[in-house]
Amino acid sequence: MQRIPSGAAAGETAANQTFHALDAMVMPRVKQRNLTAPPAAVNGEVFIPLATATGAWVGLENRLLYYYEGVWFSHVAHRGFTAFCELEGHRIRWTGTAWVGDDVVFCARKNASQALSGATLVTWNTQVKHNANTRTISHETAISPANIVLSEAGDYEVSVDLTIEAPTTASQNRVNCWLRLATVDVPSSESSVFVDQATQPRHSVHLRFVVVASAGQILHVVCERKTGTSTINILDSSRVIVRRL
Repeated sequence: MQRIPSGAAAGETAANQTFHALDAMVMPRVKQRNLTAPPAAVNGEVFIPLATATGAWVGLENRLLYYYEGVWFSHVAHRGFTAFCELEGHRIRWTGTAWVGDDVVFCARKNASQALSGATLVTWNTQVKHNANTRTISHETAISPANIVLSEAGDYEVSVDLTIEAPTTASQNRVNCWLRLATVDVPSSESSVFVDQATQPRHSVHLRFVVVASAGQILHVVCERKTGTSTINILDSSRVIVRRL
């Protein structure tokens, strides 16, 4: 932003540019970040061009471009800067080299109970999911049941809430739950609970963990009955939320 010297001629020019910068950079809302050419924009809208940008956007890839009365004003984001992307429905963050999703990348729930049989991959029946690669969003859709695809490399916070239930004949059943990234169990992510029809027929399991993933790796939530002989069910109130850090 520019400083306007005292008594400067045409000071309104610098003032207006400062107002534009404030409008673009304070609590910013980006319309979308998947275009290479300028769209028919409305005053006050902000876009982030993809490479390789064309037209009035040439050479301005990854910058915050603010539109006002036929002019695109360019603003450079510093590392850690965040904005809300309207198309994707979540926050994005500038790492210094790229814009990445900075909020929920996967949110799913169960709509049917699931019986445990050995080391069982927990299935998720419906989801709200943001795809950071294609930059599309889908709400409450059917999914590939057990796979949680982490499309970008980086750190993720995984929050899992499972409700485990024992049948009427169950006694002293120990259930372990943990996270598995690709084919490797995540160290120290395991939680253990006991379900017993007489004393604790239903138990909640809460997993909170940070995993470091490569682009495209698949995350699983795994449960296994370690002791006891009864059938144990994961109930339909269970859910998982994955956030990009």
